[in-house]
Amino acid sequence: MHRLTETAALAAALALACTACAGIPWERGFYEGLRQGNDQAARRSGAAAVPQTTPLPAYDRYERERQRLRSAEASSPDAAASAVQR
Repeated sequence: MHRLTETAALAAALALACTACAGIPWERGFYEGLRQGNDQAARRSGAAAVPQTTPLPAYDRYERERQRLRSAEASSPDAAASAVQR
């Protein structure tokens, strides 16, 4: 498990460093680094295999969901609670 954490941290740091030079928002770079690290960990075989129940969605889908929840939360706390339950 420690090796997975170390790999994910390195992937996230590399993605963050690359996006700083490329002009890509850091949140996207960080998320994509985590997503790629999870994908690589899921592809390992044998004792190094890390079970993954659900792959992380692409950043655009993640961002749309995040914005939807923020707007629901801003309109009313009850709407935010029901949006999270969906």
